[in-house]
Amino acid sequence: SVSARTEKAIFWAMSLHPDDRPGSVDEFRDALIGSRPVTIPSGIRIQSKPRILQNRTEIATLLGTVGVALLALVFTLLRPSF
Repeated sequence: SVSARTEKAIFWAMSLHPDDRPGSVDEFRDALIGSRPVTIPSGIRIQSKPRILQNRTEIATLLGTVGVALLALVFTLLRPSF
């Protein structure tokens, strides 16, 4: 398990825009093990749980694709040979 402090520091270091990341290794190290709380720029959103199929559209698309693939397999296997 990773502490909330470590999680925040890592997400801060992984920010997409370089200006949103720590300015130096010392600043990052201080965020990881220092005594002051980690402050993250306000534009950064931290998502603590992995985003796996949270969108209903993604779930419906996945189920539809699997369904079509299974139908194709069934029709291929049950097709009478001439």
